[in-house]
Amino acid sequence: EMFLIVVAVAVAAVPEGLPVAVTVILAIGVERIAHRRGIVKKLLAAETLGVTTLILTDKTGTLTQAKMELAAVLPQGASGQPAGEASREAEARLLADALKNTDVVLENPDDPPDTWRMFGRPLEVALVKGAGRAGVRPPAGGADDEVLERVPFSSSRRFAVTVVRSGSGYETALLGAPDVLVGFTTLSADERRAVHEAIETRARSGERVLGVAVSDPASAAPKIPKDLAFTRLLFRGLVSFRDPLRSEVSGAIRRIGAAGVKTVMVTGDHAGTAETVARELGMVDGRGAVLTGDDLMHLAPDELAARSGAVAVYARVTPEQKMMLVELYRRRGEIVAVTGDGLN
Repeated sequence: EMFLIVVAVAVAAVPEGLPVAVTVILAIGVERIAHRRGIVKKLLAAETLGVTTLILTDKTGTLTQAKMELAAVLPQGASGQPAGEASREAEARLLADALKNTDVVLENPDDPPDTWRMFGRPLEVALVKGAGRAGVRPPAGGADDEVLERVPFSSSRRFAVTVVRSGSGYETALLGAPDVLVGFTTLSADERRAVHEAIETRARSGERVLGVAVSDPASAAPKIPKDLAFTRLLFRGLVSFRDPLRSEVSGAIRRIGAAGVKTVMVTGDHAGTAETVARELGMVDGRGAVLTGDDLMHLAPDELAARSGAVAVYARVTPEQKMMLVELYRRRGEIVAVTGDGLN
C-alpha cells in the first residue's frame, strides 16, 4: 500500500508542480539577467539564452563603439591614382560632394566643429564633423544646394543617391561602397585596379571606406533611374573612417568561448575591415575563414553548409543573407542568438 501511494503521489505531483517549478526557475534567471541590464520580454527566452550555442553579431556599434572619426580623404588624382597628398581644393570638393548624401541635424552650426551637436547616423555625423574640421560646411539648404530627389542608403544596393541643384545646374551625387560605385564611372581598367588597391590597403588597417561619384553638371534636373544603374559618372575619390573597438568585447568573446558558445561576425562592411576587427578580437586566428555575400550567392547549399563550421566572419552581406545564415545554422542543430542594430 505504501508503494502504491508513493507512485500515485509522484504521478500527481509532476503535472501540477513541474510548471510552477520551471516558472520559478525561469523567473530567477530573468531577475539575474535584469541585474546585468538585460531585458527579457518572455520567460522562455531565458531558457533559450541558457542553451545558446552560436552568436551571430553585427560589427558597427556592437563590437565597436559607433564613434566613427574621419580618418582619410583621398581625392581621385588626375592620373587615375588615389592621391593621398592632393590639394586642399580637391579634398574640399570631394567632401562637399560626399556631404550631399548626409541627413544630419546640426543644432549649433555657428560654433566650432568640435563642439557641434548633431543627430543622425554615426557615419554621417563623423563625415559632417570631419568635413567641418577641414573647413567644409554641410549644405545650408538654400536655393543653390536644394535637394530635389534622394534615395537613402540600403544594405542591399550599398549606396545612397541625391540629386541637387548645383549653382545654375543640377548634379547627381552617390556615396557608398566604392567597389560598387567604380562600376558606374568612366575609370579605365588600370584606374579601377588602383582604386581597389587603395580600398584594400585602408580596409586591411581596419578602416571603413566609402566612395564618392558624381554626374556631369546638367542644365535640367536629371532623373534617378528606377533600376539605379548609373553610367559615365565621375569618380571623386575615397573617404575612410575609424571606429574604435569596445574595450569589453574581447574579454566577453573569450568568456563566451570558454562556455562553449561560438561567436561569428556578420556585417555589411568590407571583408578586409571585418577580418582586421575579428583578428584584433581573437575571433580569427588563422583557422577561421572569411566569406562574403558574393560567396554566399555562388556556393552550393551543401558546400556552404560544409564550410560554415570554420567560418568566423561573413562580410558584405545583406539583411536577407543574414536571415539565411540564421536558418543555415539552425539546420545544423545550433541554437542561434543574433545581436546587432535595429535593422538586423
